[in-house]
Amino acid sequence: MKKTPTGGFKNPIPPRDPDTYNSYCWFVYPFLQKNGETVSIRALFPPIGRNDVYGGKFDSEIRTLAFEHLSKLQKENGNENVTVEMIS
Repeated sequence: MKKTPTGGFKNPIPPRDPDTYNSYCWFVYPFLQKNGETVSIRALFPPIGRNDVYGGKFDSEIRTLAFEHLSKLQKENGNENVTVEMIS
């Protein structure tokens, strides 16, 4: 039996692994672009689609990771330039 060649990827859609955590907050901080313009970044934590890192963790573990990320952003951008918007 002759195989007929087909184009494209064999498995174009990866298996879906839905997030098992709730989003907790937005981090808002400035970002300096290459052209010298400063824009405001609004980043969700934990990020959507990162069940491989944050899935299966307790709420307290995710909060601890969020505080670590906040500390990192504050060191990079200054305490006064980073704000947190909590999601209820």
